[in-house]
Amino acid sequence: AARDSRRQTRVIRTGRDRGSGLLGSQPQPVIPASVIPEELITQAQVVLQGKSRSVIIRELQRTNLDVNLAVNNLLSRDDEDGDDGDDTASESYLP
Repeated sequence: AARDSRRQTRVIRTGRDRGSGLLGSQPQPVIPASVIPEELITQAQVVLQGKSRSVIIRELQRTNLDVNLAVNNLLSRDDEDGDDGDDTASESYLP
């Protein structure tokens, strides 16, 4: 039994397991805006108040209708945009 506990398990990945990578993967077809469920758009709008409907729909299409990922992507872009403005303001101030 002690010998079994020392045995290591090895995972061998085949080409089929690697389909989620960006390099060499096939582009996913764009989901038409007309088939995006209204409920998903509404869920995103609740969090992303002030974002245009078209921006939300575009991000839902990019994320294959993953609302959480779409919201996180849009929020992180807002953070990056806000950080850029703060950096330039502090750099331009000379004591």
